[in-house]
Amino acid sequence: MTQATAEETPRQETGTAPPDAAADQPAHPAPKPSPVPSDGVGTHGRPGPAGTATAADEPAGTATTAAKASAEGEEEPERAADRPDADFAAGEWIRLAGDRFRTRDWFNRGQSAMGEGSVAAENVIINEAPDGRRRIVARLIAEEVVRYRQVYVPGETDERLERELARRSVVVLSGPDGSGRRATACVALARRHGSPAHVASVDLLPSEELADLTRAGNVFHEGAGHIVQLSDARAADPMMLAALASHVRSLGATAVVVIDSDQQKVSSGPLVGYVTHARPPAREVFEAHLVHQLRDYACLADCTPCRRECVGTYVRICRETPGLIDPAGRLWALVATAEDLARQRPRDDALRAFGLSRSSSEERAVIDRVLTCDEKPDVNAVHARAFRIACVLFAGEPLHTVVDAAELFVRATEKPEDVSPLRPPAAGYRALLGAELSASWMPAGDRRTAERRRAIENGMARRLVDALWAGALRPKDLLRWLHLLVTEIRDPRVRRTAALLAGGCAEHDFGQVSAALIEPWARASAWWVRESAALALVAAAFSPQTRPLVRDHVQDWSKRDFARLRDTVARAYAAGLSVLLAAQGPSDLVRVACQPLLRRSPVVAEAVSRLDLPTGSLLTMLLNWADLRLPGPSAGLPAAHAVRAFVLLASRMADSGSAPDLLDRMSGGEIGRADLTRLWQLALLHPASAFDAWERLGDWVRVAPGDPAIGSSFRELMRGVAADPQVRTRLHHQITYVWRGRVTASRILDELEEL
Repeated sequence: MTQATAEETPRQETGTAPPDAAADQPAHPAPKPSPVPSDGVGTHGRPGPAGTATAADEPAGTATTAAKASAEGEEEPERAADRPDADFAAGEWIRLAGDRFRTRDWFNRGQSAMGEGSVAAENVIINEAPDGRRRIVARLIAEEVVRYRQVYVPGETDERLERELARRSVVVLSGPDGSGRRATACVALARRHGSPAHVASVDLLPSEELADLTRAGNVFHEGAGHIVQLSDARAADPMMLAALASHVRSLGATAVVVIDSDQQKVSSGPLVGYVTHARPPAREVFEAHLVHQLRDYACLADCTPCRRECVGTYVRICRETPGLIDPAGRLWALVATAEDLARQRPRDDALRAFGLSRSSSEERAVIDRVLTCDEKPDVNAVHARAFRIACVLFAGEPLHTVVDAAELFVRATEKPEDVSPLRPPAAGYRALLGAELSASWMPAGDRRTAERRRAIENGMARRLVDALWAGALRPKDLLRWLHLLVTEIRDPRVRRTAALLAGGCAEHDFGQVSAALIEPWARASAWWVRESAALALVAAAFSPQTRPLVRDHVQDWSKRDFARLRDTVARAYAAGLSVLLAAQGPSDLVRVACQPLLRRSPVVAEAVSRLDLPTGSLLTMLLNWADLRLPGPSAGLPAAHAVRAFVLLASRMADSGSAPDLLDRMSGGEIGRADLTRLWQLALLHPASAFDAWERLGDWVRVAPGDPAIGSSFRELMRGVAADPQVRTRLHHQITYVWRGRVTASRILDELEEL
């Protein structure tokens, strides 16, 4: 790759300032506007020689200008872990915007549950053993299980959990807190053991661990199912889980260990299974609870005679009434709404007013308190307003990060001579929020505690931004603040939230937001600024009003011979745009793949692997890319990206977690063996993917013997792959000098050696 731009262009900052920044703040030390740098995208995703990136992961919330980082000569490499996964933009935007934008149910797919806060508190009995240590007991919870089953709606996770419980004695069920994990576990265990009377709950104190369950005697009931809830501060240790599984199996019992979703992302093993739980659809939870609450009412419409059709009609009317169901809201709020409706049973105008009060009154009151700040002797009204807005928009972030965001808000909205550092009053930062707001919106002091409070927002961020755009703030000041957050705040979560909110503002004026933020970010030399542009495009595409404009922008950028714009297109598709623009993705990405300066970028392969296509069609597309014959500098580039994308697909595990996804689909007849064979041959021999491809093939070798059907399909596949003489030679070397060094005795390695 040419390095000419390194000598022709000086070092650049992390981004370009909005067009109106210089006019409004000529004397303030904001980020200096820089000319659009010449094209230079570095190897392996690093910022190119035309610009210098800043060091990535300093303590979160440190507001450091790009000019300072450039002067110090720091450079931040991009790692795959730094990029958001395919579902990040969708999930985070639903959290920020609530139910305002929703394209399909896959954002909220899962099984039903009682929901957080919907079960009456129970007594926890603490028994003391003779030696003074607490005796851990398993409480039989038949009544609780019966209550769960009365309002339970089966989902896809039930089948996976039941299948794992049939194979293994211990299953780890991971998912977000309050998403109904306990209900799913209770119902599955009751079905597995034949009765709710055979389900027990093991209550651990925060100081107790899984090892205490194996050391303590007579904890588990023989032949029963058990639920073990781990606190969010502890991860389930694989060795302890294996020991627990052996102990539980000896009793003919089973156990479901419930943990948070970010603590376990591993595949099922011989003793322990892993199942991911998703939040259930809000409408189904609401309907199930409302029907259950109305069961004691004989008639709701004076029917003669009543056949209970009036109940179904009333439930359908409630389901369609605006404001009653918040798809992104807390499940316990849905349960409370259903209980209030069953108790009051409002009709017509009263029902509409009930829904409006549920959705609007609290939100309007919070927004009014956030935007209205009275001047007090020890409280600066400007600082208080900035701090309150930052607390709402960045709920779930630690205090120092929120303070940095508030200081940037003051810089973006006030005249330079009026800007002063944000300092807490004598009563602390709570005085800036006020008594009413501090109870719900006061940031936590550390990251771990702050993350537990991320869910309290429930769409309030987007509603507050709409209020700011509508008149509480000048739009250009709001856009300038979002720009400062992206280019100066070092916390990636803050940058991504600001980018998603910028995409939400595009619904008000797409042209202004694109000219002031999205396009300058897309042209920036720093990869994390281009990532922000990609996330803004994804958020804007959620609105049907702006989706055609996003489609035109992305298509235009993919055709332009400017590497950074094409890199932004790839990042947008990798972040979730492929679901919203499914038909356009392949044609845009093949143009992106032909850019010579992106030949070593892993982002293109990630975008291709995340296209919203059937697996068989995606593999066919990769083969077509591999066969493309292009002239000049683009020769062979689509093939390099295609084999990298295939390696990413080969690393994905099936939903069951017991086999690679592609191998599982091939054994089930969903994809053809010939296509998979050819792609493995290309990936194992191509210099762009050979190292990772052999690593992934080694993973397949380790996993394949676990299932006889999978193992048979894998052997047939390898016979076809080894038909290529070059692959056969390298396979012999890999078996002899690499895999044999890790596993000496392996039947499948012996069979592969015969090939």
